Amino acid sequence: MNKFFKNSLLEIKDICIPLYKILIPFIFVIKILEEIGIVKIISNFFEPIVQLLGLPAELGIVWVTAIIINVYAAIILFINIVPSLDLTVAQVTVLTLVILIAHNILVESAISRAAGVSFSYASILRIGIAFLAGFILYRIYFYFGFLQEKFSLVLEQRVIATDYYSWMLGQVENLIYVFFIICILVFSLNFLKKIGVENLIKKLLKTPLKLMGISSSAINIIIVGLTIGLQFGGGLLIKEAKSGSINKQSILLSLSLLNLVHAVIEDTILMMIIGGHISGVLFFRIIFSLLIVFLILFLYKKFQGLFNKLVFEAAFKAVTVDTRICCHGGIAVRIRAEHQLHVLGLFLQVGQLDDPFRSFAPRSRLRVNGIIGALVLRERNVEGLLCSVEPLLDHIGSF
Repeated sequence: MNKFFKNSLLEIKDICIPLYKILIPFIFVIKILEEIGIVKIISNFFEPIVQLLGLPAELGIVWVTAIIINVYAAIILFINIVPSLDLTVAQVTVLTLVILIAHNILVESAISRAAGVSFSYASILRIGIAFLAGFILYRIYFYFGFLQEKFSLVLEQRVIATDYYSWMLGQVENLIYVFFIICILVFSLNFLKKIGVENLIKKLLKTPLKLMGISSSAINIIIVGLTIGLQFGGGLLIKEAKSGSINKQSILLSLSLLNLVHAVIEDTILMMIIGGHISGVLFFRIIFSLLIVFLILFLYKKFQGLFNKLVFEAAFKAVTVDTRICCHGGIAVRIRAEHQLHVLGLFLQVGQLDDPFRSFAPRSRLRVNGIIGALVLRERNVEGLLCSVEPLLDHIGSF
C-alpha cells in the first residue's frame, strides 16, 4: 500500500511540474487576448460550428484551446467560462467528447506522420470525426431527452471576477482545482490498473481489432496506445513500421483508431471529473470510433491508390521492384523507396526468411536523390530461384 501511494505521488509530481509550466503563462496570455478582444473574435468565428453541436459560442474557444495546446489548458478556460453560462449535462458531455477526440493536434499529428500517415490526414480525421461525433451525440441526447438537467461544476466560481485582484485569486483556485483533478485521476487510474480493468479493456477490444484485419503485432501496440496514450503507442508504431514488420493496412487502421480514441481510462476519468457523462466520453466514443475505422477499412480497399497518394507519407508509398537475371546466373532485385529504414528493414528481413534465402548475400546501394536498394541473390539454379523469389516480391509489394 505504501508503494502504491509513493508511486502515485511521484507520478502526480511528474505530471504537475511540466504542466504548470505551460498553464501559468497560458492563463496570462488568454487574459491579454480577452482584454484586447481576440477571444471574442475567435468565439464569434466558431459560433456557427459549435452551435451545430448544441453549444454556446463561448465554448468554441475551449475546444480550439484543446486542439492547439492540450486538454488541461482547455479545462482552465472551461472553469473560467462556466459561471457565465447556463449549460446542461448533455452539452458538457458533447464538449468533453469533441475535446477527447480532437486535442493536442500539433504534437499528436506529428507522431502520426512519423509513424506513416500524413499530418493533414491525422488532423482532418480527428477534427472532422470529433465534429461528426459531437453532432450525432447531441441529437441523440436531445431526441431522447437524456441528460437535460442543469450542469453544475463542483468548485465553480460563485461570482465572475470584475477586477484583476479577484481574477488572480480565481486563477489560483482554478490551478488548485486542476491539481486535485490530477490527484483524483492518478489515484483512480492506478487503482483501476491494480484491479485489472486495463486487462479487461484489452480482452474486449482484441476481437473487433482482429476483424479489421489488423496484424497481431499491431494489435498489441494499439492496446498499449488505447490504455496508455497515443504518444507511447505511436512511438511503438513508429519503431515497428520502420522495421517493416507491419503492413500499410495495419498502419493506417492502427493510427486512425489511436487518433480517435487513446488513453481510454485516463481521459475518461478526467472528463468525468469536470462533468462529462460516461455514456458519451466512454461508450459512445469507443463504439463510434470503431465504426469509423471499419468505414476507413472499406474505403481503403476500394480506393487503395488514392490512399497511397494522399494519406501515406512518402516512406510508406508504393515501393518499385525490378527483377532481372544477372550475368553470373543469379537474380538481382532492385528496390526503390523514399526512406532508408524501409529498404534496410527489407534487407534484414530477407535474412530471417526460410531457405533458400539464408544463403543469399544482400547488399545495398544508396543514392542522394532517394534510395536505391539492390539485392543480388546468387544461385546457379536460376529457374528454381525465380520460384523462391516470389514470396519476397509479395512481401515487398505489401508495403
